[in-house]
Amino acid sequence: GTYELALILCGLGVGLTLLLDQGRRNVFEAPFWWLCGLSVALLVPGVLMAGYDAAAPAARELLSMLLAVTAMLLLSATGHLRASFVRHGTWLMLLFVAVHVGVLLAGGPKQPHLRTGWFSNIHYLAQFAAMLLPVILYLLFRERGVFRAALMLALAADFWLLLTTQSRPGYVAVLLMSLSLIAFLRGRRRWFGLAGLLLSVAALYASRQFEMANRVDDFVTHFDQDERWVIWRNTDVLQSASSALQWVFGHGFGHFYATYKNTFDPPELWLFSFPHHYYKEILYSSGFMGVLLVLAGHVLWYGALIRAVRRSPNAQGRQLGLMLLAALTAEWGVTFFAIPFFSRHNLLPLSLLLGATLVYLRSQDHGVRYG
Repeated sequence: GTYELALILCGLGVGLTLLLDQGRRNVFEAPFWWLCGLSVALLVPGVLMAGYDAAAPAARELLSMLLAVTAMLLLSATGHLRASFVRHGTWLMLLFVAVHVGVLLAGGPKQPHLRTGWFSNIHYLAQFAAMLLPVILYLLFRERGVFRAALMLALAADFWLLLTTQSRPGYVAVLLMSLSLIAFLRGRRRWFGLAGLLLSVAALYASRQFEMANRVDDFVTHFDQDERWVIWRNTDVLQSASSALQWVFGHGFGHFYATYKNTFDPPELWLFSFPHHYYKEILYSSGFMGVLLVLAGHVLWYGALIRAVRRSPNAQGRQLGLMLLAALTAEWGVTFFAIPFFSRHNLLPLSLLLGATLVYLRSQDHGVRYG
């Protein structure tokens, strides 16, 4: 609920910094301008094709993402992304885990039969819990003593939070995140890592804890009846009616729900505010052009991180790059089938990873260490 205040402070900070300290503009290098170009290429047709009233919410979130990334880049130029800043962020993460564990244990707000903590949706809690796992794991390699013990407890508690949500996209996120890290192991370590992952999943499934086995069994047994199949089929019906211009540039931001509610049965509307599939959503909103832009952006993002990890001259740089790669994979794994792409629930968390990645890539290129 405080994200709007945070964005206002970011805007003030960015404006004052650019006005009073023009020397910090040197942090804006090619990857940042590519991000701006991609965002504008999505923003312009997204607004023009749907009209401002319908497109305003998504356009606002896209610009908010750029603002947050800009603020992180300027902050990196002050040198504040060093150990003290990381320590403050670590305390906030520990607080996040502790508060939500307390809320769930106290029987706090929840959806019918599902635990959500202070979030309105199980997938939002699963998203942040999954993104935190690699961050806490990375910090475990940096810390010692009592603080390291606290992080070990937080790692276990955060994993418990994720399992408690019973979010199937959350399960997928942990699996993909683990595979992304195992891929960088060498020789027999890779096989040991893969075997450990499979044994862990099998043991958790066999234990029947957290309703995980039931959730997986239900999905496999009723695969063709899952609500997402209904959404995807109906989305394809809407997409097939598109004009040539709409196939290329899409129908615009915010247009899907307005069209869907006038086409299909009202009792199902709560499921259909978005297509529950990133590329179907982007295709409908931004056309083939949008799909190619977002796909290219993610390929370049992953490619830049993988190259930076492999070329990093020290263990700390490799660990930081792997943490960002794993967190990005976790975020992507949860949100792809569960959260609208052009929403603050996706774009604002994504901005943290985008900003941190740009800072990391710059530090690797210039030999500067940030946190």
